[in-house]
Amino acid sequence: MKAWFLTEASETAGMGHLMRCMALAQALSEQYVECVFVVCAETIPFCMKRHDWRFMIQEIPSGLSETEQLQWLQEHVTVTNDDLIVLDSYKFSASFINQLSELPGSTVLFDDCNDRGTLNVRLIINSAGGANALTYEQTAPKAKLCLGDKFRLLRQEFFSELPLPLTSRRSLTLVMGGTDVKGLSLLFLKALNERNVNMPVRLVATSDNNQLAEIKNYVQKGQISVQLVIDCQDLASVFSNSLLTISAAGSTQFELLAMQCPSLLLVVADNQLNAAKASEQQGWCQSFDFRQDMAISEVVELADALWSKPELLQTMYQQAEKHRDMQGTARLLDQLAGLHEIE
Repeated sequence: MKAWFLTEASETAGMGHLMRCMALAQALSEQYVECVFVVCAETIPFCMKRHDWRFMIQEIPSGLSETEQLQWLQEHVTVTNDDLIVLDSYKFSASFINQLSELPGSTVLFDDCNDRGTLNVRLIINSAGGANALTYEQTAPKAKLCLGDKFRLLRQEFFSELPLPLTSRRSLTLVMGGTDVKGLSLLFLKALNERNVNMPVRLVATSDNNQLAEIKNYVQKGQISVQLVIDCQDLASVFSNSLLTISAAGSTQFELLAMQCPSLLLVVADNQLNAAKASEQQGWCQSFDFRQDMAISEVVELADALWSKPELLQTMYQQAEKHRDMQGTARLLDQLAGLHEIE
């Protein structure tokens, strides 16, 4: 049995699609399922930067139309009835997904908004808190539905790291996504420096950040204490040591919850809104809509205020502990086993 992953990572798309596919691939590999990532050349460097990457890669030519992609896949990928075809990209239209579902194997779709139309897939994964309200029963009546926070996937490193007590944590952590498409890292550094905050700041960035050179220069010249972590390979440990986190509200928010991190979440894309609002209702974070207007000073002011109120941070920490659920991966594997036997 194989699992074929069709996904992407890029400066514009970020790394969220790739990372949640990687989380599933790690879990499937533990069940002796061979995982192959079918991706274009632009995505491969993002894979190779991961120290925990251990999956086969089959490169698909860039720039193909959906019709050409289907033809290429039929000619170069040998899918059997026992295999899984896992899709995670906003580039895939309903037509492409449904035609791909006609191939042997079971098609599994990561989705966020249910805005593509009718889907003929075997299983849909949307782990956002409000996913059950998105009427997948109407658009994908034949699919198994793995919806809501009971099906949140986590990468393996988050199972081997335990959350530290809040009293053992020291840093304000900034993490703006794999590529930081809105340039928020530098903007927040400047805002924190202008406010002259008395917090040890840890900024997580990647070598794919277009502003990295400017960020390094600012870290050296700024007044506040900043530790710059580039291409972080132990994010679970970083989050476990974070007293307060300001983060883009992608799938990273689920990793923050797993490490019980009081957080301020920044919604930078439409697909993040539902999940961020659901997380906010759980009480361990607050969310801000950064899709158009970016209220950076407001977020920094709130972070500074929370820093001096440990009782509020403790309440957020306790709410995270209440809602922390590490069984989502196991539940999803059970559902996949219902499609095909996973021993």
